Amino acid sequence: RMPRAAGRRARGEYQQLSNVKRFPDTLACVCLVFAMDEQESNQGGEVSQTKVIRQPLVDKLRAADLIVRETCSRDRDEMFVIVSASEKRQKQVAEVMGKTGLLALRLRQMDEEAHDEKNEGALCAFKQHLTPLYERSSEGTLFSSYHQTQILEYILNDEDERVMGPQLVQKEMLEPGNTPLDQLVKDNHIKGFFRMHHQTKREDLTRKWVWAWHDKQPIEDIREYFGEKIALYFAWLGYYTTMLWIPALCGLVLTVAQAWSHHATGSMDNPWVPLYCCFTAIWGIVFTAGWKRLEMAYQYEWGTKAYEETEQPRKEFIQDPHTRQSHCEYKDEVELYPDPTWRSIALCVSAVVVCAFITSVVLVVSAIAHFKFGLMKTLEPHGLAPVAKGIGGVMQAVSIMVFNKIYQVVLKKLTAFENWRTPTEYEDATIAKD
Repeated sequence: RMPRAAGRRARGEYQQLSNVKRFPDTLACVCLVFAMDEQESNQGGEVSQTKVIRQPLVDKLRAADLIVRETCSRDRDEMFVIVSASEKRQKQVAEVMGKTGLLALRLRQMDEEAHDEKNEGALCAFKQHLTPLYERSSEGTLFSSYHQTQILEYILNDEDERVMGPQLVQKEMLEPGNTPLDQLVKDNHIKGFFRMHHQTKREDLTRKWVWAWHDKQPIEDIREYFGEKIALYFAWLGYYTTMLWIPALCGLVLTVAQAWSHHATGSMDNPWVPLYCCFTAIWGIVFTAGWKRLEMAYQYEWGTKAYEETEQPRKEFIQDPHTRQSHCEYKDEVELYPDPTWRSIALCVSAVVVCAFITSVVLVVSAIAHFKFGLMKTLEPHGLAPVAKGIGGVMQAVSIMVFNKIYQVVLKKLTAFENWRTPTEYEDATIAKD
């Protein structure tokens, strides 16, 4: 039921998606999802409580010089309020974001023949009077769809008074760590919010990325659409997949050598096996060093070298009762940090639980192996030893799946229990235990 286009409200009725004009392809959108009650769905004369909640918020969005369109879901139980901003409004906000280091565009770079060189210029904080000097995105717009949605959420969340946001929630009504949009969800004024896909760009990525498996990944296009974090992941995935060709081809040669050895001597053992093990160890070192080099290149190119230093605290960290405050005289601001005693206790608990899981897995796997060998001895006189092996294999697979499901639930609770400050710290702690 995600809308792909939006309609205007007219004469108290809301048009269906198929009957309305689409947003201009140059504008990205953020969608706020509101509930609809029976009074509004039936368009009767009774007062709709959902409309009473929604209409003041929609009026505030329009008063903030945002483009707002409303359309209902096919089941008429939800109202999608689709928000966008004109390029003029985007420029005003982007300049404010540029001053705080939140948004940077690439400067145009030309070759000796005065032709534009794509993705070769340096990143620079946006300033309106320098607009002609910035490189256009692959979508043909000044701001990519990812930057546009960043700008929209910056406005909607009233991050800076200079952007003159809609003030959907008064600051004194915000719970610690919540943005205005988060608070609206918490107060059940909206059911949720999400960034909408840019249809033209998505189709373009599908054509030259998803289906063009034999071509190099368009990493810059991915970065413009999904952001640096997602682009870096796919850069790693592409590098990893490419590097795997080397041990894969060598492993294929080794498999052929083993098959020949078995045919000639009756044994799979041959001198190439230890050589392949040494080669794999060296390959692992080269692979890691190569990725670090590529990662550093992307960090400098995209200006994300200091990302972790400027990363904002997690909402859950701010709201956690074991988070403490201190005044930093150097920055002249309040800094949050975890309670050291609680963190130490949480890490000890996590270590004990993880060790307990490892011990349980080892014991269960050993018990299944013992059961399998016992069953094989019992069934071997009857020629049913393969059946025993199959039963043992199925039991091993089921036990691993069950332990994995349980551990994933426990893992999330342990990591949340440790109360990590930033999303990166939270992810690192999760990976360390996974």
